[in-house]
Amino acid sequence: MSTGANFLRMIEDMQRLFTKLYDLAMTIQGGVFIIHVAIPNEPGTLGRVLTTIEAATGLNLLLAYAYGWPGEAIGYALLVYPAGNSDEIGKKLVEASKSAGAIILGAYKIENKML
Repeated sequence: MSTGANFLRMIEDMQRLFTKLYDLAMTIQGGVFIIHVAIPNEPGTLGRVLTTIEAATGLNLLLAYAYGWPGEAIGYALLVYPAGNSDEIGKKLVEASKSAGAIILGAYKIENKML
């Protein structure tokens, strides 16, 4: 596949991601938390982070978008969880991610009233 086709595919993927994210933020009571993490680009690392988050918070993942580049040591992921009515959930998500070895690049809460 050519570089131009790869770029176009990446843009289309991002458009679908943000459309889905907007839909989730509008329909989930209390909105969503988005955690942007950097993790070692090794097999099983993302699974370990997701398992640790679920064990610590009891929340089910709504959406994940993982990306990286071949040969790079670091991969990235956007993880989307229901926000509920408490900011404490966001703190638990961040702490659980860190304890599983993720580096937090950003953590955001999007409420339906913001959109």
